[in-house]
Amino acid sequence: MDQWAVLIQDRLPASLTWEHSLRNQDRLKQHQSAPDTMGAPREGVALLAGSVVCGMCGRRMPVSYRRTNQPYYACLRHFVEATEPRCPGIQATVLDTGVAQQVRRALEPAA
Repeated sequence: MDQWAVLIQDRLPASLTWEHSLRNQDRLKQHQSAPDTMGAPREGVALLAGSVVCGMCGRRMPVSYRRTNQPYYACLRHFVEATEPRCPGIQATVLDTGVAQQVRRALEPAA
């Protein structure tokens, strides 16, 4: 949109409002596989895929599988920016187990 020469809103009848269209564009962007987006859920056993953010640089940490069914949340900042030091990653099962325990604890009174 930053390259458009002209933008005339509400000139012709549309099936979507301009605001609705912008929200749809944002939703589509968030489903891309990029370091600054959540991405779309994919196959694998990791519980928090697309939701883990690096505590050092703030980038999303995608899931990688070093071995079958052993997910790992890894920050890819050093690949994208070619910088050192590398941000640490974490074995997904450690983080996923802790989060699952907290969710169960929060839901326990409702049981």
